[in-house]
Amino acid sequence: GGGSSMDSVEFAAEQGLPLMLPGIFGRPSMFTPLADRYRELWAQFGHPADQCRVGAIAHTFVAPTSQEARAKFEPRMTVYFDWLRDQIDLSSPAMSGFVGEFDFDVFTTIGPTVCGSPQQVVERMEEWREAADLTDYLFMCDQGGQPPEDLFDTLALAGEAVLPAFG
Repeated sequence: GGGSSMDSVEFAAEQGLPLMLPGIFGRPSMFTPLADRYRELWAQFGHPADQCRVGAIAHTFVAPTSQEARAKFEPRMTVYFDWLRDQIDLSSPAMSGFVGEFDFDVFTTIGPTVCGSPQQVVERMEEWREAADLTDYLFMCDQGGQPPEDLFDTLALAGEAVLPAFG
């Protein structure tokens, strides 16, 4: 189940589904109450403790240096958020203004976007894991317009230098 509201958390726990927290708009700590409630309900519904899974997804880009990561990823995220804001404004006028101006520094230091050197990405993933006691983490690496070689490079570097920290 998707965990962006208490209703979805309760539904996922009742049905015995894993919980996936959205990492698009908020900092990891904002999901702590949802993850805690999910685990509480999971136990109340009598599901096996070893099958309780809480994951998160976040826009992620890793490059050999933080400077290279930012130079490649910031323009893509800016375009993506402009597009996302337009889509929300068109499809859900009541939510117009929900997505404000994109601030790369805010999104990559305290917000949901993970971008940097392998060590920086490990640190941000650890922040997510600690905030919500995650069992799973999904990278969302393929931003629109990204050249295939950049995608392949970030995936290869993540596999070589980020994922082993959590193995």
